[in-house]
Amino acid sequence: MNISRMKYVFLVSLIAGSVVIGCGKGGNTKAGSGRETVSEVKDTTVTQAGAAADAQVALCGPHKLPVSVCYLCDASLRDPGRLWCKEHNRYEDRCFICHPDQREAGRLYCDEHGLYEDECIFCHPDLVRSAAFTSGSDSSQKLMCDEHHVPEQECGICHPERAETLRPGQGLKIRFPSATSAEKAGITAQPMRETEAGAFVSAMGRLEFNQNRAAKIASPIEGQVMRVLVDLGQEVRQGQVLAEINAQGWGEALAEEKAAKAALDREEELHRERVCATRDLEEARARYERARAARLAAQGAGAGSNTVTQVGEGDPRLALRTPVSGTVVMRAVSMGDVASPGTVLMEVANLNPLWAMLSLPEASAALVHKGDVVDLSQGDAPLGSGQVDWVADVIDPATRMVPVRAIVPNPNRTLRAGTYVLARIRSGSKASAVLVPADATARFGGKSFVFLELSPDMFELRCVELSGETNGFVAVVAGLNKGDRVVSTQSYLVKSEFQKSRLGAGCVD
Repeated sequence: MNISRMKYVFLVSLIAGSVVIGCGKGGNTKAGSGRETVSEVKDTTVTQAGAAADAQVALCGPHKLPVSVCYLCDASLRDPGRLWCKEHNRYEDRCFICHPDQREAGRLYCDEHGLYEDECIFCHPDLVRSAAFTSGSDSSQKLMCDEHHVPEQECGICHPERAETLRPGQGLKIRFPSATSAEKAGITAQPMRETEAGAFVSAMGRLEFNQNRAAKIASPIEGQVMRVLVDLGQEVRQGQVLAEINAQGWGEALAEEKAAKAALDREEELHRERVCATRDLEEARARYERARAARLAAQGAGAGSNTVTQVGEGDPRLALRTPVSGTVVMRAVSMGDVASPGTVLMEVANLNPLWAMLSLPEASAALVHKGDVVDLSQGDAPLGSGQVDWVADVIDPATRMVPVRAIVPNPNRTLRAGTYVLARIRSGSKASAVLVPADATARFGGKSFVFLELSPDMFELRCVELSGETNGFVAVVAGLNKGDRVVSTQSYLVKSEFQKSRLGAGCVD
């Protein structure tokens, strides 16, 4: 064997002996690992390089994967509805620290990334492009919480975050340490009775000025503001002067009209004496008409009660008057400013009543009618009640919602335009409901819940839909049935048990 052939054989042997299957751990091997061929190493290397070079995408620092697929770094990329083990940072159905009985025998497992080897995109980036890779799994639906002995999907202690995803009628289980824990804590439950209650519709909205009793004051001419006679918050009467604007253009137009009128009178006199031609008379008459039109335009013809008054010789001013009574809620002018035609200088509005402009989905809007009562609140603070006076016949193309307007009395002026509110519209139709004590309800993530007793050591957080409150009771119109045992005393202790994982307690190794 010559020297060149010996070098070639030695090089191939060296490469084949040094390549083993790994998990990006600097050469450490896993149980059951085998050796890769030179072609496999080459293919993987090319794929890894191509994944970044072809698309020129950013890679996450810890895992060297495109940021668009690395769900370890970006939680929004995780499969919706698939439980996540926060303690061990992997999918719950792949966390064999919590669920060792779920691991498939004989299937290689990547301990570093919490996935089976044949689905680990972190060790094998080429799987991202492979049709064989599937991130979804329905095995999480079958998992049991070994600590609380309920299905993992229903364990409220281990997964309290799922409460925000529940719909009325759905719930999470809460297991107490023993069958006597609730009794010792004084927690009691009682069956609920059924009644009839008006159905309600919830909507978000915003308080606005009553546009039928509001006015925006603008100048019809261009001129300098000589006086501002009112200030913000001041009460004004219909027809009251708010500001005066120098109408110099009106004065010039008035002078031109007077000169044109004098010329017209002279031409008419000469025409009667047959001294001037008919053509000259017609030109004089046309000049006067143009001057008169210019004076009317400068005066703001058609501007309602706005009039030009002669304050002094050569000092004509336009008096801006309000067409409605109310409060000055906006002022955008000071003395000496130059007002342009059409620019809003002030706004006057009547503060009682206000409008509540609401937006409802089309299905909900079908339940709302003119005359329905609307209860308004901001957070937990009630703001008052109003009445629906208009439901739109068209859908807003921008929001794809149906606009609804309610008249809201504001006699004490405690409500302010621009306030965002939560509205509960009491529909005239009746629906069966279950009455529960108001203090037995709880709110998480903007939704309403009650706690049910299922057994001495098992409770359920149930999502419900509430109607109005009466004499310390609220009507549950969806999510409960007659006879359900609702926790009526010490419900805060059940709530504490439900939330204890947020304080550090939860699934254990």
